[in-house]
Amino acid sequence: MRATGGFLRQRDRAMDDATLPDVSGRDDVIEDHTSRGRGTGRTAGSTRRSPEELLLVVNARAGGDDRLLAAATDAFEQSGARTRIVEIDASDAHRDVLREYGPHSDGIVVAGGDGTISRLLPDLVSLSRPLGILPAGTANDLARTLKIPDDGAAAARIVLEGATRRIDLGLANGIYFCNAAGIGASVSVSRELDRLDKATLGVLAYARAAWRVLRRTSGFRTRIRGGEALGYRGRATQVTVANGVHYGGGMTIHESATIDDGALDVLVVRPRPLMHYVCHFFAFRHGRYDGNAPVWSARTQSIEVRTRHRRACALDGEVRTRTPVEFSVDRNVLEVFAPAGQEGES
Repeated sequence: MRATGGFLRQRDRAMDDATLPDVSGRDDVIEDHTSRGRGTGRTAGSTRRSPEELLLVVNARAGGDDRLLAAATDAFEQSGARTRIVEIDASDAHRDVLREYGPHSDGIVVAGGDGTISRLLPDLVSLSRPLGILPAGTANDLARTLKIPDDGAAAARIVLEGATRRIDLGLANGIYFCNAAGIGASVSVSRELDRLDKATLGVLAYARAAWRVLRRTSGFRTRIRGGEALGYRGRATQVTVANGVHYGGGMTIHESATIDDGALDVLVVRPRPLMHYVCHFFAFRHGRYDGNAPVWSARTQSIEVRTRHRRACALDGEVRTRTPVEFSVDRNVLEVFAPAGQEGES
C-alpha cells in the first residue's frame, strides 16, 4: 500500500475525526475532506439518501489521470459529503483498510479500473455498502455497462444523488468477477498489455495487443457443458463467459445481455484467419452476430469449461484461476450507485 500520491500530496486539508475511527499512526489513510452542510439527492429503486460518509479507494496505477480524481473530490467536498481517501496497490493490504473504514461509510467509491474493482468484490459484498465508480482505468467496462461517465464531476454526482441498483456477479471457481472471464486470446492480450503503455494508448492498447495476438494464435481444444441441451466441443481462439454487457475495452457480449438478469452469456470465437475477424469487428463491438460470424454463443446460469491442457483464466482482465473452470452467477448481490431510472436496464 502506498502512503502518498502526486495528486493526493497536493490536496491536504484540515480533518475533523469526531465521528470516525482513530487513525493515528496509520500510513494508509491519505486524506479526509470535511465540509459544512449535507447533500440532498434523489433515489431510484432504493430509499437511500445522499451519502454523508464516503470511503474513496484510489488505485493510482490504474491508468487514469489526476484531473478525474480532482474533479470528483471537489464535487464531494462541495456537496458536504465527508470523504476519507485511501490509496492502494496490488497487494492484499486493502482488505484491512476496507474492513476498518468500510462499516463507517455510507458508500465505497473506487477510483480505478475493472481489475481494481474485481479485486475488491469479496469485501464489497460482505460489507453491504453500495459501490460508487470513478472510471480511472483503461477499459472501464463496468462503468460503461452502468452508463457512468468518465468525467470525474459527473461520476461523483451519480454517487451524491444516492440512486442505486443491484447487479449480479459472476463466479469462476468460486472467485467473483463483474464483467467477464476469458480463456485463450484474451489472456495473451492481457500479457501483451503489460508491455504497452496503457496510460498513453488507452483503449487502443487493447486493439493493438489483440492484433498482435490474433496474428499468431492457432486456438486450443475445449469442451463446454451447461446442462443437457447446452454444449460445445471443438477448437476455439477465445472463450468468454460474461456476467455483464461489455468486455475487452468496449466489446459487447450480446446485444440483449444485461448485468442483472441472473444469467451468463457464453461466446466461443472459432479459429479463423485474422482478416475474417477484422471483417466481423462491428459484430463483436455491438454483440450482433449473423450466420457467417465465427462464433458459438449461449446463455445459461451455470457452465463448465474444460481444455485439453490447463489454461489460464482471466477475470476482468487479470489471471485469477485456471481450467477447468466452473462458472455460476450470484444474483443481485452487489448494490451500486448508478444514474436514476436504471432498474431493469443493462
